[in-house]
Amino acid sequence: MTRREPCERWTSLRSAGARARGRATSLLMGGALVLWLGLALLAPAESWATSLSDLAASMSPGTWKELTTSNINPVLTNTGGESNVMTGYTEYIKWDPATRRLLFVGADHNQVGGERFVSYTDSTNSWQILPQPPGMGAFSHGYDHGALDPVNRFFYFRYPYLGRTFYRYQMDTGVWTQVATNNIIEYEQCCGGLDYFPEMNGVIWAQGGETPCCGGVFLLDNATGQWRRIGSINTYALPGYSTFAEYNPVHKVVVFGGGQGAGARKLFKVTAAGQVVALGDAPANLGTLASVFTVDPVSGDYLVLTNSKQFYRYDVVADTWTLLPDPPAGVWGTQNPFVFGMVAGPISTYGVVAVGVCRDSSGSNCHLYIYKHSTGTPSPPPTAPVGLQLR
Repeated sequence: MTRREPCERWTSLRSAGARARGRATSLLMGGALVLWLGLALLAPAESWATSLSDLAASMSPGTWKELTTSNINPVLTNTGGESNVMTGYTEYIKWDPATRRLLFVGADHNQVGGERFVSYTDSTNSWQILPQPPGMGAFSHGYDHGALDPVNRFFYFRYPYLGRTFYRYQMDTGVWTQVATNNIIEYEQCCGGLDYFPEMNGVIWAQGGETPCCGGVFLLDNATGQWRRIGSINTYALPGYSTFAEYNPVHKVVVFGGGQGAGARKLFKVTAAGQVVALGDAPANLGTLASVFTVDPVSGDYLVLTNSKQFYRYDVVADTWTLLPDPPAGVWGTQNPFVFGMVAGPISTYGVVAVGVCRDSSGSNCHLYIYKHSTGTPSPPPTAPVGLQLR
């Protein structure tokens, strides 16, 4: 065996030690990488920031900011109709917390091709035109005819303009189906209010002018798949059309009312027990083209933008109204009615409210504003009742 000098042996030992340390470092780095990837895969979706989440997080209570988004003008304009915007004659837009999308169906006057189904996607910060619902294509604006059930994964739309039929879109499969026809209603008006009411396990339809004096309230019951009347006929003084309905995720009620004529300032609420309760009159006319009525998902305050360019907070528990500071001028349309082209809805994921507006017919003046009313944690999304079988 060849005899090594002491310096050769020391060099060999030092090299071996370096190789061992290199292997250990590689193992540590590899383990850290595996751990990081595992945590990334297990992390909830909300840990990944988006333009919308960053904007919402940067805002203080009582403030407005515009969110610059992609493709908003091509999607919401170029209708071939009279106003060149598809957000006229409406007031709603609905948020799906699972897919992080805003969904809306609407149409201009004499819009080419009829209704347009659109979405805003949080992850891409962009707007898209979705396939038109089958069987649609005749004249029908959006009004307040949209509802979203995040539990059973359905987006609902009432169609046509004057009828008793309703459709729903399965948000995970992209399939539209017609649901039961509302044959209980005495007389169908063009424009009413639709919203999902999880505590009643169904979808509420509130319509003025069911009879000459009054409006009616109905529930599409998930347990039976059929419509039934809520409350009484000839009782709720809403003689005109263009009513609205808005669910409150904090106080677990649906507020409805407004419309044309004598009932324009009348309000009612439906409780989780199915009782209909009269509320005090509003300080301004309500309903499509008179106001946009939405809700803060954190506090449960209703937020109302009116055609007189006023912004109100409505406390449904105390039944009181408070005038809030003016929104930015860009929130309003450029011509009377100033809420024309405006849609709004709560974004529960980030505790804010989205207000979209196309301000004129130019095809290049649509915007998405975000309003933060309060701080805190929004109410958790609803869960399906135990033993529920959807029909």
